[in-house]
Amino acid sequence: MKLGIMKCDSVNTALVNQHGEYSDMFIDLLSPTSSALTFSIYDIERHQFPQNISECDAYLITGSRHGAYEEHSWIPPLENFIRSIQKQEKIKLLGICFGHQIIAQALGGKVEKSPKGWGLGISTTRFASTISMPWNTNDEKQPLNFIVIHQDQVVQAPINSQVILKNDFCPNHMLSIGRNILTMQGHPEFDKNYLQDLMNLKKDVIPEETILKAIESLKKKTDEAVVRKWIHRFLTQ
Repeated sequence: MKLGIMKCDSVNTALVNQHGEYSDMFIDLLSPTSSALTFSIYDIERHQFPQNISECDAYLITGSRHGAYEEHSWIPPLENFIRSIQKQEKIKLLGICFGHQIIAQALGGKVEKSPKGWGLGISTTRFASTISMPWNTNDEKQPLNFIVIHQDQVVQAPINSQVILKNDFCPNHMLSIGRNILTMQGHPEFDKNYLQDLMNLKKDVIPEETILKAIESLKKKTDEAVVRKWIHRFLTQ
């Protein structure tokens, strides 16, 4: 199976030597699930889109410092690409953070900068009361912890979506849309060291109290192993 990683941002140059690019993080996250999984990288900020939607069996839209509602020349063609995938069910689509938001927006949802402020650190989510997930087993329906760093949120999910995970701060943390789209606000590809280094770079824009709470939250375990398993099942079913 070939997964197209649609990279919508680049790691800060001060951190890239130690942590790699965002595409590297996703390859590290997903490679252990299958030796048959291969990757193609598309630099969306530079308008490097697939020439044909069938180039890959599935696509993943990464996070980004940009807002889904901002006016960038690559946003409209990315939204068109998302809508093209939604129209058929053979190709799967994953969205992480910005990817989660731009998919929701492209399919009729609403994204905005939340008045709640920054979501930062390790966030605990719970399952929605009524969910149907063929790629999940019943014994996995416990609270899950995700690394988060965001101000924007999906404040209105697309009409045909299903909320999978939520919490009081982010009610639309994970969405399933139709049979072939899965999105999440959290960052299963990040590790705690990268988040700590990223917060150090953003001390001028993130309130000190928010950063201190986020540092305290790093004592929690994270559940990227569960999400890795979900993604593998989602892609292969």
